Amino acid sequence: MFNYSYIIPSFLILSVMLTHFFSLPRISVRLNRVFLAILTVEILVISFDLISSYADENYTHYSVPLLQFLNMAFFVLFMARAYLFYFYTECLTTLDHVVTDKQRVMLLTPFAIFEFFTISSLWNGWVFYIDETGYHSGPYKNLILYTGLFFYIFLSIAIVIMKKSVFPRKRMFLQALAFNVVLLMGGVIRYLFPSYLLMDTFCVMASLIIYLSMSNPEFLLDSKTGLFNQKALATYVSEVEDPNRLKYLGFTIHNYNEIVEMYGTEQMDRGLKQIGIYLKNSFKNAYCFYCRWGRFMIVGEFDDEIVREQLHNHFILPIREKDMELFLNISVCGISAQVKSPSAQWRVSEILHKLDALSVSYASEDYLLTNDNFTEYSQDVAIRKNIEYALDNDLIEIYLQPLVDAHTGRVVAAEALARIFNENGQMVSPGDFIPVAERNGRINDIGEVVLSKTCDFIRANDMESLGLRWINVNVSPTQMQKTDLGDIFDNCLAAKGVDPSMVHIEITEEAMVDTGLLKRQLTSMIDRGYQFALDDYGKGYSNIVRLKRCPFVNIKLDLELVWDYCKEPDEILPNMVSGFRNMGFTVTAEGVENQEYVQAMRDIGVDYLQGYFYSKPLPTAQFVKRVIELNKLADGRVRELKRVTNIS
Repeated sequence: MFNYSYIIPSFLILSVMLTHFFSLPRISVRLNRVFLAILTVEILVISFDLISSYADENYTHYSVPLLQFLNMAFFVLFMARAYLFYFYTECLTTLDHVVTDKQRVMLLTPFAIFEFFTISSLWNGWVFYIDETGYHSGPYKNLILYTGLFFYIFLSIAIVIMKKSVFPRKRMFLQALAFNVVLLMGGVIRYLFPSYLLMDTFCVMASLIIYLSMSNPEFLLDSKTGLFNQKALATYVSEVEDPNRLKYLGFTIHNYNEIVEMYGTEQMDRGLKQIGIYLKNSFKNAYCFYCRWGRFMIVGEFDDEIVREQLHNHFILPIREKDMELFLNISVCGISAQVKSPSAQWRVSEILHKLDALSVSYASEDYLLTNDNFTEYSQDVAIRKNIEYALDNDLIEIYLQPLVDAHTGRVVAAEALARIFNENGQMVSPGDFIPVAERNGRINDIGEVVLSKTCDFIRANDMESLGLRWINVNVSPTQMQKTDLGDIFDNCLAAKGVDPSMVHIEITEEAMVDTGLLKRQLTSMIDRGYQFALDDYGKGYSNIVRLKRCPFVNIKLDLELVWDYCKEPDEILPNMVSGFRNMGFTVTAEGVENQEYVQAMRDIGVDYLQGYFYSKPLPTAQFVKRVIELNKLADGRVRELKRVTNIS
């Protein structure tokens, strides 16, 4: 007798999961397709498991051919499910891109052998057979069934472990490992207790882990617009085999950051939602993506001239929703029909890059990418290769630049800056690799390396004897969007044994566009013991109101602001610094190049100084020597001042 206590709830859970999956917009990418196949086959496996088990118990009511069909269908689907779970692991680790046709045949061999033995059981009874007394297991059932099942499960676990480096987060690695371990447990329990039909329950648990952590369609949707997000765009174009088959068109809202400032975040979000609705309704035969910062992409088969005209005509009128009106201007960027060679990734990357430039314009200026842009792309590819090589071979180093107390002249802190080296040992210019890393998302990985090596420096040196109270690390706007940023910092500092008070976090004004999100992130991180500085103030979009809402401890004046004041002094910067100090902020002046700049910044009340007058960014060993030198000089000046004071 079979126990159905677990299989029916499993079937219901799977039905809910499948319903939710189909209720959301889905983009046709490999992982989604494989997961959908898993859910579909899982439904069929459970159905045939339930029906065949019931029929086997009541075999007198059913014909032998029907019983043979039901059991054969179950076993065929059983192994198909095992292979699909394996193939999902293969796709998740990107191994499917490098598997050759010969290797694919070898990987499918256990599956084919099992299916052959299952079907041949109709006349040889090796896996199962039906006679006048009902269903019976064949003499080789366990050998054939569990050899194939455990082959794919152990192969999946081995792949996850060997390809651990492809997972951007440790949590993703553990989740991939978890669903395969759950399948292994299910296989073992089915072998030990075959009458309980528990394997299906464990497979549903594995599917649930995949769904909640990796293949939920919501992960590829933008919450503001309802369109697919930039991650979905990157995944989709990476799988496009013929880039010339599709058209690629992007548009950007002019001066998006200023528009947000003018209308407010809430009203702008409502406007973005209306734009999303318009795009979904107007371009149903294409995929539409929102790529943050007011940038949109349309990819599909369409007439780009007609679409460009439709977009401009739409934005002539204000975006309306109930009592709201938004007046927006856009620029559109496409690709010339003569461009044939570059990949889909290049096309999208170049359009987004160009949209960044077009977004600062007030005129409705459109742009068409040509083959001339391919040269720039080649340079971009070379830089990306350097970034990947540096990440894979631990060729990312931190260079430290001193922050000097404006009153004592002693070094009290430092800023950690990323420096990467190519395979020839040559340094890649930060001005080259940082924009590329920000566009392709590798800035997150570089940031984590910088944090780790900053912690290594703090742990390896006597910070108190050096007079260093903290080290600043930079966090990009992309990193500030990550909901697990606090966990990343906590895990790294805990592993290195570093107190959060020793690490201050610098963010730029670009991260302040969405003040609500930023404040929540800052509050969460501050509760964990971290402190924040606003970098490059005066270069972007921040204002006093935003600063009041965000709990910074330090404002770093952009070097252009400092240089302009030192060349042509006025009352603006001194009043600004005084205002900051009255609000409880300390102030750092960047770009201090000479003694005159030092004195000018001291005179207006700046707290800390940073610039080439004291030191350029240095490797850690040279930095330590420079700190000792600067502090000796500062202490010497203090002693000399005391001596002169005593004489007088």
